[in-house]
Amino acid sequence: MPKFQGSGFAVELPEGLLDFSTYTYVLPVKSGFSPNLVIRFELVQGKPDLIDYVKQAMDRLSENLDAFELINQASGKRGGCDGVMNLFEWGEGKGRMRQKQIFLLTAGKKQRIYTLTTLDLAANSAASDPAFERILRSFTPNELQCL
Repeated sequence: MPKFQGSGFAVELPEGLLDFSTYTYVLPVKSGFSPNLVIRFELVQGKPDLIDYVKQAMDRLSENLDAFELINQASGKRGGCDGVMNLFEWGEGKGRMRQKQIFLLTAGKKQRIYTLTTLDLAANSAASDPAFERILRSFTPNELQCL
């Protein structure tokens, strides 16, 4: 049985189990909100079109979020991964949110699309963005613990 080591725990898992973990990290509360970073992934087959994948995700968000505004979008390579970054805001007044999403398509033996999402109040983003940027720049996909 493979053993998974998490933050403060370990668990033995049966062979053939698929890992679909989602990780959430929270910065200190500011103005009543906890800025957070969520890292998730999904396994993909074949040769997925990352641009189309991101477009579909952004279409869903823009349809479901009030006062949605795309601020910046960029695509390129990071390490051996194709990537797309979207920066956008949504909501109104003191509850306006700023969100950044980075999508990375790995080329490993188990191809994955990672989605890294930061979220904070737009009014607090100048304070949280530097911490988020350090974390995002340090993200490195690998083949360790691939169940």
